[in-house]
Amino acid sequence: MFLWGVPPDSKMFKPRLLSGRALMPGDNRAILFNSKIAVDENIQVGDVITLTMNGRESSWDVVGLVINVNNLQRDSFVPDNALAREFSSLNRGGLVMLTAEQRDTKSLQNLTRDLRAAYEANHLEAVQFDSTADVWQRNQTQFNILTYLMLVMAVLAAVVGSIGLMSTMSINVVERSREIGVMRSIGGTSAAILGIFLFEGVLVGVLSWLIAVPLSYPGARLLSEMVGQAFKLPPDFEYSMPGVVTWFVIVVVLSALASLWPALRATQVSVREALSYE
Repeated sequence: MFLWGVPPDSKMFKPRLLSGRALMPGDNRAILFNSKIAVDENIQVGDVITLTMNGRESSWDVVGLVINVNNLQRDSFVPDNALAREFSSLNRGGLVMLTAEQRDTKSLQNLTRDLRAAYEANHLEAVQFDSTADVWQRNQTQFNILTYLMLVMAVLAAVVGSIGLMSTMSINVVERSREIGVMRSIGGTSAAILGIFLFEGVLVGVLSWLIAVPLSYPGARLLSEMVGQAFKLPPDFEYSMPGVVTWFVIVVVLSALASLWPALRATQVSVREALSYE
């Protein structure tokens, strides 16, 4: 595990507490323990743990459990003064964090350039400069594989559903040949017939969407809990309404495309062929 010494009264340090409390001014050997390590080691708030630091053992009071995905979920946090005393490094630090007033990409790039110049002017060599966006991107890559896998499965399901709808509509055109012939004989235009079959195909797709939406909520929550158990990280579940709307648009478009070829076939059926069909 990795220990980070942070000022307890810092306005920038805002840990995500799973249980317990945050660090407070006056805390000595208090530690905010990573929730994943706590699960692995069966550690709870209020426990006293012994850590080997700088070749010596020291006891720390677990005052809170935090959710932190950085560094493969190995980071825990203690008061900076307490950590400095353990390593005889008072008034020294290895990490500087600051808040930018302007947070657009160009402003952050300019700020990073100015920081580099300031460090070089003071004969200091920084290991790296990171913005919040950089850290967020690295954390996001941990979930990209799972996200892309789910997207591929969703796309495959949509493609298979479209093929199934196309087959169903093709059979529908064949079975309704006489109906098409009757519509033709009373003046039904190709555009009208095309519109009827396209509407029916889209209607089938919308009905499937209406059935899937109520089932997606418990399914998404179950998947979220399974991912959380796999990563030993309780996730914050949020049902995506924009995702629901996006899939509605996708379903309508795919249904229309899947119904287009059968609908075009229906417009090519002549009255004689249709009325003679058995």
